[in-house]
Amino acid sequence: MKKEIYKNVPREFHDRFMDTIEQIAAEERTARSIISWKKAAVLIAALVAALSTLTVGAAYLYKWHQTAKRSFGVSDELADKLVMEGAAKEEMAVIHASDVTIRAIQSVAAENYYYVLLTVDTPQGVIIDEDTVFDRVEVISDNKTASAVINYVSGSFEDHESLWEIKVLHTGEAEYAGKQVTVKIADLVRTTKTKIVDTLVEGEWILPVTLPLQPQEAVLCQAHVLMIENHEVNIDRIEAGPFQIRLYGEEEELLHALQYHTFMVSGVAYMDGSFTEQNVELRGTAAIEKDCESGEIYINIPLKNAVDVSKVAVVCLTEMEDEVSQGLLWDNSPKTQEPEVLYERNGHAIVYDEQSVYLWDRECDVIWKIADLTAIDFSAEQGGSIVVGPGGKTITILPNATSDKIYVADVEYGLNAEQNLHEMAKAGNWAD
Repeated sequence: MKKEIYKNVPREFHDRFMDTIEQIAAEERTARSIISWKKAAVLIAALVAALSTLTVGAAYLYKWHQTAKRSFGVSDELADKLVMEGAAKEEMAVIHASDVTIRAIQSVAAENYYYVLLTVDTPQGVIIDEDTVFDRVEVISDNKTASAVINYVSGSFEDHESLWEIKVLHTGEAEYAGKQVTVKIADLVRTTKTKIVDTLVEGEWILPVTLPLQPQEAVLCQAHVLMIENHEVNIDRIEAGPFQIRLYGEEEELLHALQYHTFMVSGVAYMDGSFTEQNVELRGTAAIEKDCESGEIYINIPLKNAVDVSKVAVVCLTEMEDEVSQGLLWDNSPKTQEPEVLYERNGHAIVYDEQSVYLWDRECDVIWKIADLTAIDFSAEQGGSIVVGPGGKTITILPNATSDKIYVADVEYGLNAEQNLHEMAKAGNWAD
């Protein structure tokens, strides 16, 4: 019995648990009277602590399969966190029929689908290649059938064993989260692009799979204004999960943003300065989706590499038609000092510190660097000045009182701060 209980638990946790049990037994043997409630409470607390440690240790027992890690682009640290949150878990269902053994080995909950990784062991002589598929896959829960697709993982085959991935699609609701579903897979066949040409193994394989919980999400920003070629696109909010980012807004606004522009989310930066490359291209209106529950419209940005939303500082956006025009979709970087305000209108401000000039969205606390002051040796203490032009469209900078040059920079989202300073010769009273 003990072996069955503890076979999946590290020995050190097992020993700690057994030591606690022995301590309680010893107290009972030596006590001349009934243990006081105070002493009992201490011992119970020790037992609970031991069990809690066991739970934490057991959660870290399961490490993601390398194929799943590659599929989601997840780091070791984030993989462990998702296991602890219940958004990724080990599966152990096995079915053998028609000389084929299918094992479910891992499941992951993404924001709009569930992922199940399988191994398929086929008889000798059955060759798996790119034209081999299962004719049918069904995922059933509470007498309802969910949409699902199954695909093999190319390059994962060893002898007669192969890896396959099932994606169970859902529309954002959590009706399948944490529930046991029935996965039915039928008939291993060979196909061309249009039809089945041969049945390799006829049969049906049924596996019980308990789907994981939905991953934790976060609202990165409320009421954000995204600037696209001097046009303001109003975003109601920006939400993010480990595997995608969503921009909610009015359909007309979002259509305008994507109809004539192609963008790329180049990466996500964490607050510690590390960077997760994405290079996800948004082309046309295909990225616009509708939330079936709320009816809200949003731009969906699937991430190539999973992110820890609790650590996100910056989401970087690049407009494909203009490689110089790049900047921040959203910035939550911690600020080292309160910047000095030069100009403010409609919730936007031009501000600066000792290093840079920024365009600052006060409502969303988003900053965008538009001029690098360190590149021109700017010093306010030595007489340097910054003057904002009419309407806040430009800034003019005198690096210091003795400089014979001034620099002009445009004020606009998307400009590259390092290339935005245009040198000019100082003539007369430049501030006028």
